[in-house]
Amino acid sequence: MLNWLPSIENLTSLAQCHSNILENPSSVLQFLPKLKHLRLWEAYKAKLIGKEFCESGGFPKLETLIIASGDLVEWIEIVNGAFPSLRNLQFWNCLNLRFLPEGLQNISTIQELFLTHLRGDLERRLSGEENYKIKHISKFYWDMPIS
Repeated sequence: MLNWLPSIENLTSLAQCHSNILENPSSVLQFLPKLKHLRLWEAYKAKLIGKEFCESGGFPKLETLIIASGDLVEWIEIVNGAFPSLRNLQFWNCLNLRFLPEGLQNISTIQELFLTHLRGDLERRLSGEENYKIKHISKFYWDMPIS
């Protein structure tokens, strides 16, 4: 048995970088009771993230989630009750990201949303018909627009 395995429940910060795993890493991570900061930097090879990424009550203490993925096109849905402590959501180098998740509007604790690149079509939707997803977020900004 691995001696360090029981101590994983005490993790407060985790960065997975360039691990290129095919399986959703959050299936285990979302149940870590003390995890506050999670960075998934080219860690998960998926075009779509579904509602299985986080169950209701998952990531109970997570305050910061950073996702960097050249593959990611859409995060489809966040289930109600997921990410109850999330304050900061960041998307880095997600050049193909076309949609922010449905359910983002239900995370009342979120204060900041940052995208390093914002596609023109996503920008138009967030300024129009999909503005309800982000209107409660006090700080929304992006680095570079993409046509």
